[in-house]
Amino acid sequence: MEAGAESRCPGCGGPLPTPKFDHGVLACPACGACSVRLGGAISVVGGEAPLASPNSPIKLHRRGTVAGRPAEVVGRTQFDYGDGFFDEWTVRFEDDGTVAWLQDDEGEFVLMATRRHGHLDPPAFRVGGQVGVLGATLFVQELGEARIRAVRGESDLAWPPRRQVRYAAGLVDGASAIALFGEGEIVLALGEALDRPAIQLGVRA
Repeated sequence: MEAGAESRCPGCGGPLPTPKFDHGVLACPACGACSVRLGGAISVVGGEAPLASPNSPIKLHRRGTVAGRPAEVVGRTQFDYGDGFFDEWTVRFEDDGTVAWLQDDEGEFVLMATRRHGHLDPPAFRVGGQVGVLGATLFVQELGEARIRAVRGESDLAWPPRRQVRYAAGLVDGASAIALFGEGEIVLALGEALDRPAIQLGVRA
């Protein structure tokens, strides 16, 4: 796309916000269709509306502070695991431009500022066991399967709605961790648990 050209939704033709990430998913604010960006290549997929989480302190396009740092919520990826769902909110810190995930799993919050990406098949996991993942040793506390139900805003994870994933949650060197596997790709996210007062996001961006 030429510099200054307006980006439009390949689904409905409506205007799209300027993408923040070369790799990721950008949802149309009008129709909800998701443009999956992999460098210069773009594909389009549909998606369902995300399930509401009225009690969550995290809302899309809100500014404030997370763990004492100025931040803006730029995206939401919702994972549906059958008995419930969890959200990975994409947060951009305004003091240095870095990006992290803020996980909300039924009111339990983890700020995942360190992420590693790779390509490999899922290892043999078992609850209570340890397994090497992308150079780290993950102590597995929970295993499950989920699908990406919806993306809103923009995510720097280029996984579209409807993708089936496996996940293993646990600890790496005492830090909270989750490994996500989907179609030969893997993301290992590491972070720290936050209490609700550490999330102050009340200003609409």
